[in-house]
Amino acid sequence: MSLAQYTTNLGTMANEVVSAGGTPILVTPLTRRTFSSGKVVENLSNETAKTIEVAKSQSLHYIDLNKASTAYVNAIGGEAADRYNLAAGDRTHVNEWGGVVFARIVSDLLVASYLVDFKDVTVANATLSATIKAGKPA
Repeated sequence: MSLAQYTTNLGTMANEVVSAGGTPILVTPLTRRTFSSGKVVENLSNETAKTIEVAKSQSLHYIDLNKASTAYVNAIGGEAADRYNLAAGDRTHVNEWGGVVFARIVSDLLVASYLVDFKDVTVANATLSATIKAGKPA
């Protein structure tokens, strides 16, 4: 899929959610957890920028999971980040525990960005949130 198609599809999906009576919240891509010279290769920066562009142009809610997940993975390093891989060498998909960790980041971003909408429907996990915020492997 081209970046133009990605952008169009995202806008179309958001419009369909609004038309159905929902409130879309666009989420930038999760980092792929690929490292070079000790840092995450930011190979989804175009998709991240387009997601934010669509959200802003349509006045939609969004969270920047790419920024948050990249910062966390940079803090814990490649070896620890690999523990979240679905399979050896698969830095796109996450295993069950990786899903828990990155879902925690999503939940914390939603509460931080849209407290009124999410405070009463979100189950906090202070220990996991603190571990992630401290940049330690969970």
